[in-house]
Formats: sequence, C-alpha cells, structure tokens
Amino acid sequence: MSKGRKREKAPGSKKGESIYLDQHGIAAVAKVKGLRREKRFPRDIDLDIVRSWQDETRAALRDDADALKKQQADPSLLRSCVERFLDVQRKRKRAGFGHQESHLRAWLKVPGLADKSRQQITAKDVERAYQFWRDQGRAIRSLWARRSALKMLYQFLDGKRAVSPTRDVKMDKIPRTLPIPVAEAVIQRVAASMRKGLNKKPGSRRPLKSEARFLVMVYTGQRPIHIARARPDDLDLVRGWWFVRTAKGGNPAAVPLDDKAVAAWQRFIKVKAWGYFHARDLSKMLHRHGWPKGDIHPYRLRHTFAIDYLNNGGDLAQLQGLFGHVKLETTRIYAPFQAAPARAVLARRTLNVLPTEEVATDRPSAARDTP
Repeated sequence: MSKGRKREKAPGSKKGESIYLDQHGIAAVAKVKGLRREKRFPRDIDLDIVRSWQDETRAALRDDADALKKQQADPSLLRSCVERFLDVQRKRKRAGFGHQESHLRAWLKVPGLADKSRQQITAKDVERAYQFWRDQGRAIRSLWARRSALKMLYQFLDGKRAVSPTRDVKMDKIPRTLPIPVAEAVIQRVAASMRKGLNKKPGSRRPLKSEARFLVMVYTGQRPIHIARARPDDLDLVRGWWFVRTAKGGNPAAVPLDDKAVAAWQRFIKVKAWGYFHARDLSKMLHRHGWPKGDIHPYRLRHTFAIDYLNNGGDLAQLQGLFGHVKLETTRIYAPFQAAPARAVLARRTLNVLPTEEVATDRPSAARDTP
C-alpha cells in the first residue's frame, strides 16, 4: 500500500492483527523486534491462512533478530572472518573449496572492506563492491557467485538465519545463453593425446586418472563433482547402470551405461581413479593435452552429451532424470536442440533448387574415439 494512505481493517480481523483491506486485496504485516515483513493476499482469502502466515513469519523474524544480535556483537574484521571460515573449510576438505576461497577473497580486495568490522558492512558497501567489480569488467555471473560466497560466510558465523548485507541489494539477472557443444574433433584430439601420454611438460607420465575421469564425463555427461563422489557400490556394470549421488542440490539419478560408458568405467576402476579431485585440476590437465584456451570450459562436455542425446531422439523429461535436475525448467536450456522430430519433418520436403551434385547424401562422420 502507498505510504500516507490510511489503512482499513479487514472484515473479520481482530484488534492488533495488522490485517488490512484496500482496493487491491488483503495486506498482512508481521513485526518482531524492529524487523518487518508484509505480504499481499487475494480479497476473498480465508483469514486463518493469513494468520498462519503471520505466525510463521514472526517465528522466522525472531530467528533473524537473534542472528542479527549475534552479528552485531561480533567485532571481528571481515578479513579475520574470511580466514576463519576458509581454515575450517580447508580442514574439512569441502568440495568446491577453491571457488569459495577465490570468491571470498575478492571481497577483501575491495578498498576499505577487509579491515572493516563485519557488523559495520552495509548494503551500500555491497553496492560499492559490485560497482568496483563492474569497473574491472567482471561478468554478472561472477558477481552472483561472490554474493553467494559472502552469504555463506555469514551463515557460517551466525547460523542459517543469518542476515547478510547482500540481502536487500538488487542485482541484474544472469543473462541466459544457449549451451554450446564442444567440437568432436577437439574431444578426439585430447583423448588421443592423453592416450599417448603427450604433454607439454618434459618427462611427464601418461595422466591415467585424469584420462579415465575425462572419458567417464564424455560418455555420461555427468559433472566432475558427480564423478568425484562416485563409489564402487554405485556401479552395476553387468546391467549397465551408474547410480549417481546428489550434488548441487539436485536429485540422485540412475544413469544407463552403453558399451562405451562401461568401457570408460572399467578403465576408471583399473587405474583406481576414485576419490575427490578438483575440476580445475582436470581442466589444467586437459589444456596440457590440446584443449582450446579461452571460454571453452571442460564443463561443456556435459552440454555436448545433452545436445547429442536430444539430437538422437531423446526428450527433455528423460534428460532431466539423467542429469538429476529437480525442475524441468533447468533442463529447458537444452530445448532448442530437441531437433530429431524437426529433422525428420524437414527431410520430407520435396523442394530442391540446388544442383544434384551439391546436395549431400551423407554427412561427414565425426564419431568419437572409443576408450
């Protein structure tokens, strides 16, 4: 509701309930220890539903107030808080630690923030940090990752209900881009180089574990973190299944394995490639063996698998299950590549104005090397 306009109590509401009526519907307010939340509801809603929302919100606000009180009682500088958090994560050997560290240390490089008390950092400081990074040419995706890292730091220090100074700062949405597959010639070249043991570093040996992890990623489309968390009991190579453990908040997935994927896993088992590895280390190894420099990240192997899957007749719902996506909306990024039905329709067109010798009857073969 607009400020300054007198609020009318909603019919049926009791004194002190902070449930109001205007031309747009019902507005309910919940207040606790100086913290406030407001939510709108349809005019014809049952007021018991509104009261239930108020009770739940007040309970959450009480937790917020306690977390804020704890935060305000902490005189620690941001620098010492970051070091404390990273030290704990380092000892726990948490997956993705390297990314957390780089994103958190980015906050320490913003002028005036590192030696500022954590309780004194405000939304204006966050906005200043965003502008500092924009001036450096950082992508919006990096800003979101740094925002998430700071929020994680406050939750570590104050609990899940921690109040982060990033909360009330609006940010641009991450622009959606189409996933781009990796050229199969690139995959073949890297696989051949790793198989021969070629490497720019003199005296280096064949990267057996990295090679096996690379092949599993090529033939299953799973993330490096999924491969790092795999255990021998997750595999049934006789029936051709890999029961993928959850990662990044996704669902567990049962991934069928074709003959090439089974062969990749057999090589993985033979060289004992089990255990945690950092995706960055795998990326460095692939670059040593001919992976192109620039923005072509090895994660695109996942995109390549998805696009090949859809081009060969798979559908989005099946792909969602294979990738463990909680929502189909996440998988819809690959929707433009669900092209098998469209290709079949286009192939039935009879119009032809090209010379016969210029119409390809067979596409060039680009099959990947088998392990």
